Amino acid sequence: MADQNEKWMLLGASKGLGLAFHEVLKKHRPLDIVTTMSRQAGGFDFSKESRWPEYVQEILKFQPTRLVYFAAGGPYGHFEKFEWKDHEWSLRVSFLFPAFLIHSALRGRSTSPQNWKNLQQMVFIGSSIAESQPDPGAAAYCASKHALRALIETIHLEQANTASPAALTSDVPGNSAKIQIKLFSPGYMNTGLLPQGSWPREQGIAVDPHLEALKLYDEVFTD
Repeated sequence: MADQNEKWMLLGASKGLGLAFHEVLKKHRPLDIVTTMSRQAGGFDFSKESRWPEYVQEILKFQPTRLVYFAAGGPYGHFEKFEWKDHEWSLRVSFLFPAFLIHSALRGRSTSPQNWKNLQQMVFIGSSIAESQPDPGAAAYCASKHALRALIETIHLEQANTASPAALTSDVPGNSAKIQIKLFSPGYMNTGLLPQGSWPREQGIAVDPHLEALKLYDEVFTD
């Protein structure tokens, strides 16, 4: 489903996997147009719920063909150690704003199709560990990734017009008019976002984000 030249909107791509993926795009698709939205690139703070409609308008002005959302995070340590505002920040950035984006795009495709006509695909970053099992020390982040996976898988079923989880597929087959929504779920990555002393670092299982960026690139173009 790749066009000759495409427009990419990368959200929260200032470091880690997002930065690595940006570099992959520059190498493999030099003629594409790529723009980013993050706190570092334009002062976009995805934890500010009052600004979410404004951010959607920025996306619509750019008219991307593909949108990839990288932003996520949260406090590291026992859940009760932190103030509620710390967990709330994690939930807003890691789940609630992604959910708002998905809702805006799907509803917009139905109610204002001209505004969303160019968007073919939205990709969100999950976690192969945190989205499906407990993640000690990262309760809010883990809860967000569980929720994001459940939301996207449920939307797949709704778009496929089936109530049976057994019919779940990664895409929505046979309907090019729909926006394809994907969840890419890497393992723990060796970036500054992974706290020092966290168990993935201690066990040496954190991988190079550039390797995951190449896998993400392949996943984007896999129907």
